[in-house]
Amino acid sequence: MIEKIDQLQAEDLIQLQDKAFQLLPHYCHYNDKREVIGIKGYSKGDLDWSYEEFMEELDWYRELEDADGIKHLDKKLERLENGISLVVDVSEFPEPDWIVEGFIVRHGLTLLYGDSGTGKTTLCLYLADAMQKHKDFFGVKCKGGDVIFVENDESGELLRSHRDKVGLPEKLPTANCEVAWDASKKEFNKEFADMLYYYTPDVVVIDAYTSLGIPDITRPESALVLDEFRRLAEDYDCAFVIIHHPNLSGGQMGSSLHRAKMDSIVSLAKVSEEEIMLSQEKVRGSKFDAKFISFNTDTLEMEENTTNLRERVQQLAPTHSVDELVKQFPKARKATIERYHREFS
Repeated sequence: MIEKIDQLQAEDLIQLQDKAFQLLPHYCHYNDKREVIGIKGYSKGDLDWSYEEFMEELDWYRELEDADGIKHLDKKLERLENGISLVVDVSEFPEPDWIVEGFIVRHGLTLLYGDSGTGKTTLCLYLADAMQKHKDFFGVKCKGGDVIFVENDESGELLRSHRDKVGLPEKLPTANCEVAWDASKKEFNKEFADMLYYYTPDVVVIDAYTSLGIPDITRPESALVLDEFRRLAEDYDCAFVIIHHPNLSGGQMGSSLHRAKMDSIVSLAKVSEEEIMLSQEKVRGSKFDAKFISFNTDTLEMEENTTNLRERVQQLAPTHSVDELVKQFPKARKATIERYHREFS
């Protein structure tokens, strides 16, 4: 191993220059001595690392007698020669593809949780309708696309009854195969992957997480299920919305690792007999304000109420204590409600 510059043989440097001349983009014309005799018709900025830039770095390291620097250049050339690309600048990745802004991102996982009766499945029916009709989803920007339901909590007949009662979407594709987690193989059954491959959904709604046959969602190993969901989302260019239930303290049920694995976490909470609130609890990259939604539990009709959380606290602050307001709204909004209450009291 070379420790000093004088241990580098002249032949080593010549071989290094030869390799660079063969591998690196050249924006200049050269003579037989590799002297620059002209510039090609495109700009240097159009190219990556050029031979000229390599020689500048090499000469710099030679002046400094920096053997490590020269070995670094050699390794860079070796990576190029062997087509190795194990590290990339983050700017080379595309912008996140938000299917529903701040809610569902392509190749990502969204956890939607709330108590029974808060309208989780109904909300997802409205989601499917919004994507089919290329319209906003309760005031949030939404792209068009296809949604498939994996409905394990109720039968296909009951899902149809639910859809018919809501009156939308016009079409509701649902999985016609078992979707179950195989704990021994740490993967889902083959039919699930086949469904994603052949039907190319943009969003897959899993209703519900606890119905997939996961032995114990409180154990850290259950997070492997979410790792597999992410792999499938990337392989099949889709996103997953996973319907889930809260624990006794009101947070999402199961291992704390579940929260870390999600790209977004959204909760539904009942704030009155005829109103629910859709809130972001975690998001990477895009936010929306909490949404108040009128929800008729008899007809299952949902309609956005344009009042936001700040305005609602402003209305109630004169007649309600902060403790009363905190109890009325989802637990995850406690700090926000306390801040608004201080502002308006």
